[in-house]
Amino acid sequence: MKKFQKALIVTKDSEVKLVGDYEIAPLHDYECMVRVVTCAFCNATDYDIIEHKLHGVTMEDYPLVLGHEGGCEVVAVGPKVRNIQMGDRFMSPYNYDDGRVRDGHCCPSLP
Repeated sequence: MKKFQKALIVTKDSEVKLVGDYEIAPLHDYECMVRVVTCAFCNATDYDIIEHKLHGVTMEDYPLVLGHEGGCEVVAVGPKVRNIQMGDRFMSPYNYDDGRVRDGHCCPSLP
């Protein structure tokens, strides 16, 4: 059964809108799923996403979910995750190494 969440997304046309039926991606072996308790929008990164100016992001990557700086709580872990447990809380103040913000994932899991 598919699960859905709310998300603030940016479309290819630089439109920012709240979507109430954004599908949650399936959890893989080395991933964790988090519930975002609080999230800030970064003037630099999120603005660049809206204006289509973020290095490494192409038009094919849209729509993108805004918000990469947040306080999160782990609600599920993949079967091969060893260093993160359900209920752990942490901050996620970064993008992925390639500069892209990936939808549905607040952090890379630790094997």
